[in-house]
Amino acid sequence: MTTYPKYCFTLLSLAQRLTLLLLFILSNHFAIASTQGQLKQQELQQLRSQISQLKETLKKNQSQKSQLDQDIQASEQKISDNAHQLFNTQQEIKFLDKKLVTLNEKLHINNQNLISQQQLLSGQLQASYAIGRQEYIKLLLNQQNPATISRVI
Repeated sequence: MTTYPKYCFTLLSLAQRLTLLLLFILSNHFAIASTQGQLKQQELQQLRSQISQLKETLKKNQSQKSQLDQDIQASEQKISDNAHQLFNTQQEIKFLDKKLVTLNEKLHINNQNLISQQQLLSGQLQASYAIGRQEYIKLLLNQQNPATISRVI
């Protein structure tokens, strides 16, 4: 056996120690990397799950928005129809008000004509009574058959 100086064994031991230390560090690094990889996979899976939930929520919200848009459009159409109907009703009221004014004017004129005709008739009856032709007046005012009155006269 050859004899090596003592410092050679120390160097050899040091090299072995460094190798062992390097192996230990590398194994820890790979173990940590593996653990971190697993953690990152879990985080990635959680993020994917959150993204899928957010997509579902977004889809539901878009569906609700679409339904609300349709409801708003239907309400606006009803409002438009009601406004159009209100406008037509107001126009009809204006027309009927004008017609009512015209009819009231005609009624007033007809009442005045009736009053004047009643006054004329009253004057004629007084004149006939004064002249002495009461029999004709009695026959006219007697509510008998007009054919009978014409034969008597």
